[in-house]
Amino acid sequence: TQESVSDNPRPIGPYYAYNDRYLEIRGGMFENFRGILTWISLLIFIVPFTSYELGIEIALNLYSQKDDDIVLGVIFIIIYSIITLIFSYLILRYFRYIYRFELFTIRHIRVRFNRVTRQVYIQRPKYCGGTVVFKWEHIMPSNFGESGSDMNGTNMVNLMTFHPYKTGFPVAHSVGIGKNTYNGQDYKDEWEFIRRYME
Repeated sequence: TQESVSDNPRPIGPYYAYNDRYLEIRGGMFENFRGILTWISLLIFIVPFTSYELGIEIALNLYSQKDDDIVLGVIFIIIYSIITLIFSYLILRYFRYIYRFELFTIRHIRVRFNRVTRQVYIQRPKYCGGTVVFKWEHIMPSNFGESGSDMNGTNMVNLMTFHPYKTGFPVAHSVGIGKNTYNGQDYKDEWEFIRRYME
């Protein structure tokens, strides 16, 4: 956190807040895949909905005597009812833990750099682990390092890691912040902006 990595510190963002006390930026990791989960969920929801509609349609045809084969109609109503019940149960019991992440929502994890308390807050929903607090001194930028290697041209966000040998936690924590970029210098410029803000 003491070493300068760029002579052109600049915010790339997007930032939610910037004041004398804290800076808050969007955790943008994997946001370029947003929407895939919504489409997968909608495809899964179509199965019970369609089977329910088909079962109702057959029942209405039997009731209005448009269909003469009553036995076959009743068999199909039972089959469609079983499909509807099984899929509805599986969706409500298990799949809801997956689709609630992003279904029709914009899930933005926020990362707050508080220079008064000198802490970094990763703000996540409770079902994603909740808010985690780290010391500023424990942060390590991951897109570039002392070896000079960088992630130029990878279309990634700025990655920050909190390694166990610094934090004392049993596992490493990583968070991606800001926008995706192909330019390796963007990572360093934004990191330098945050570093100077905190230091």
